Amino acid sequence: MIRFTDMRQLAPGAVQTPERFDIVFHGLAIDDRGDHSLKVALASAAQAAAVSYDPQGFRITVGDAVFRVADLHEIRQAYPGSKILLDATSLDAVEILILTRAFLHCDTPRELGYLYAEPEHYHPASNDISMDLSFSFADSFVGLKPVPGFAPELRPDEPGRLVACLGFEADRLDRILQDDDGNFIKHTTLIFGVPPYRTTWEMHALLPHARLINQNRSREVAFAGANNPKATFEQLNDAERAIDAGRNERLLVAPLGSKPSSIGVALFACCRDDVRLKYDFPIRARKQTSGVGAVHRYLINKRDT
Repeated sequence: MIRFTDMRQLAPGAVQTPERFDIVFHGLAIDDRGDHSLKVALASAAQAAAVSYDPQGFRITVGDAVFRVADLHEIRQAYPGSKILLDATSLDAVEILILTRAFLHCDTPRELGYLYAEPEHYHPASNDISMDLSFSFADSFVGLKPVPGFAPELRPDEPGRLVACLGFEADRLDRILQDDDGNFIKHTTLIFGVPPYRTTWEMHALLPHARLINQNRSREVAFAGANNPKATFEQLNDAERAIDAGRNERLLVAPLGSKPSSIGVALFACCRDDVRLKYDFPIRARKQTSGVGAVHRYLINKRDT
């Protein structure tokens, strides 16, 4: 059972987390909050390893070594610490997912920490003064690719129940639904980050997705705080309980929203073998945010039921 042991906002000016970690895994910082989060993360751990995932080759590079995603036990063997920190600000959603599974989907007790820094400002794609701003945070997309361990086979006689955590970019969900073309996805739950980081920011997500919300009765809306991975985790548990076993429904998840929501997705999916991931692998553009907002640290461990 996944247990949230502590979730807190770091004090302004904090240069490290309240506790020490054996190792921190991090990605590439691309904006102000990424630079700050990485600095705090590196100061909080005895060892550090940079991480990048190759969606074409199904391999993840950790430090100087390359691992197949099917061989996550090798990552645990290479990095045997008991207190692991993931710098979620600089890691991609799938990198968070893979590392979470590597260290929680096993019998060895470990404590995982996640560090996340909110941006102070998002930069819209246009200068229009409007609540209905357009945002684009990627230079391009690799496209929808399976991830080993999160790609069980789908069949026409097993309708899919998609749970999508959404941010400001409506075209990402469009891409998933168009790719499926009604073949498997028969029901969709759209999770929005409400409350948002800042008042009114929820409108930047709700308004671009209004057409998708209204055009199909098999779509419902749910809410989970944008900086609250536990709320996303609980929404996914609710979706799993709603699955109709008599219809052989399958659960699909799409982490397209805030990084804390991606942490919630990772924690939900890490110990399950029947969840299918839907992800389009954005190539993130640099400097699409500016400034550093609140910095959060989440602590999680896994215990026997």
